[in-house]
Amino acid sequence: MSRSNVSTAVLFTPAGQTEESAPDLSVLGAVRAGWEAFREAIPFYALLGLIMLVVLTALSYLAMIIIGIPLLWIFGAGVTVTGLHLIRRDAALTSPFCGFPKFLPVLGAAALITLLIGMVILIFALPYWLFGMMDAGTGRTILLIFSFIILVAGVLAAVWLQGRLLLTFPLIIEQDSGIIDALKTSWHQTATAQWKLVGALLLIGLVIDAGLLLCGIGIILSFPLGLAMQGSCIDQLLEGGSGDAGTGSALNINDPKPVIQYD
Repeated sequence: MSRSNVSTAVLFTPAGQTEESAPDLSVLGAVRAGWEAFREAIPFYALLGLIMLVVLTALSYLAMIIIGIPLLWIFGAGVTVTGLHLIRRDAALTSPFCGFPKFLPVLGAAALITLLIGMVILIFALPYWLFGMMDAGTGRTILLIFSFIILVAGVLAAVWLQGRLLLTFPLIIEQDSGIIDALKTSWHQTATAQWKLVGALLLIGLVIDAGLLLCGIGIILSFPLGLAMQGSCIDQLLEGGSGDAGTGSALNINDPKPVIQYD
């Protein structure tokens, strides 16, 4: 292991734990668990999906105003945790708003994660932008193609980073962790499954986008379905489960999993 890798491991790994102790991830298990949870309560998923999309759309418009940006971040964190609630069968129509009681730590974590992911994309996008300013010619075309490949790699790197930090909001909202502790724990828990998470997040994105491409209204169902699949990934990494349900030992999370509440 190189010195830089050792430094990163020390920085992001919680005390007393190693990257080798991180749980693995079953992507197919996440898909299966998300689908089973979805089939059990399709009307609830549709209503919850409609609520989340309406609020996200409204906040997206407000995002042009300064106050809308933090609200969008807080609600987005709640949407992430909603996927975990769905897979645990304890979701309620108020689940997407669960980030607001932890407003300041969630806001700080969201700002930090947005900054990190934004920097990754910017670094990889810079060559494409610079070569695009060159005069037309064969050399410019070749450089643009090469820089576009770099840009795609940057998007994948951003997805990878998103996966490594996926557990941050659930840890802050559900476990009352501090920002740094949540980031460290998320980095540790996703170490073993980091590349599976890239595939899982890309698959989840395709599921959500399919609802939009096939039929605009279909995203009302595909959005919460994708969240449930993501929630299963979070549940596995937090609890060390198999994908069907959290079995609970990695972080001593033994919360009950009651049926979905239709309120």
